[in-house]
Amino acid sequence: TCLRRSLVLYRHLVRLGLDPELWVGVRKEGSDLAGHAWVLLEGKPAGEKEEFLRAFSPILVLRRGRTTSAEEREPGPGNPESDV
Repeated sequence: TCLRRSLVLYRHLVRLGLDPELWVGVRKEGSDLAGHAWVLLEGKPAGEKEEFLRAFSPILVLRRGRTTSAEEREPGPGNPESDV
């Protein structure tokens, strides 16, 4: 799953001494919600297309030593207010 893949990638990048961000977002698909998880490294999606991620509204961002909820979200792929 995307969550498992993103968690493994996030942990691997942290172990390499990098500062990745793990993002979790949702989008509406008809009457359902679809979730997705992805990793940003230096502000760029790791193995994801930015166009695809723009459809998701972030609900959680995990950074080394800090977790950000949707209320505190910052610009990035998936955030409609983003320039990314």
